[in-house]
Amino acid sequence: MAVAQARLKEQVGKPAAQAGRLAPPKVKPEEFGRLHAHHFDSYNAGAEQVAAALKGLSAELTALAGGIGAAGQSYASADQANAAQVNQQAAY
Repeated sequence: MAVAQARLKEQVGKPAAQAGRLAPPKVKPEEFGRLHAHHFDSYNAGAEQVAAALKGLSAELTALAGGIGAAGQSYASADQANAAQVNQQAAY
C-alpha cells in the first residue's frame, strides 16, 4: 500500500497543472469567426468547468493517497498485534 500511496502522490499535481492550460482559454471570441463568435461564452464556460474538474481530481487523488496510507498503517498495526499474539500463544 505504501507503493500505491507513493505513486499516487507523484501524480496528484498533474491534472491541476493541466487546468492552467485550459482556463482561461487562449483563443479570443473574434478567433471563432464572425459567424461563430456567439459560441465563445459556451466554449469559455466549458473550459472553466473542465479546469475545475481537473483541480477537483487532483484534490481527490490527494485524499485517496492519504486514505491508502492510513489503511496501510492500520493493516500494519493489526498484523503486528496479531503476530505478537501468535508468538505469545506459541510460547505456552
